[in-house]
Amino acid sequence: MKRISTFAAVLAFTLGFAATANATGTVGWAKITEISGGWTVPMFSVQVSAPMENPDGCPSAGIYIVTPDAQSHDMFTSMLLTAYARGDQVMLTLSGCSTWPVIIGIRVRPAS
Repeated sequence: MKRISTFAAVLAFTLGFAATANATGTVGWAKITEISGGWTVPMFSVQVSAPMENPDGCPSAGIYIVTPDAQSHDMFTSMLLTAYARGDQVMLTLSGCSTWPVIIGIRVRPAS
């Protein structure tokens, strides 16, 4: 009996981690169509011309955000502002939710 309860505990523990794991998705090459900042926190968000991706099923969609506590916040914000100003294309990697899908990676290429 002890063996079954130990197995059940390990299974529940493992499933708990699987349920909270973030999916990762990619938004294909697109131009940034809009940028915005948060009202009370340094949240930075973008909209792009590619179809919307929401790999984690976040409760809100339509924009992608760089969270204010991200170690890469300053770098990502700079990359996105530069790409927007130059009209360059971006490819975004997403994972997790902070109400909206969260940007965890960015690639930039010159507009063709």
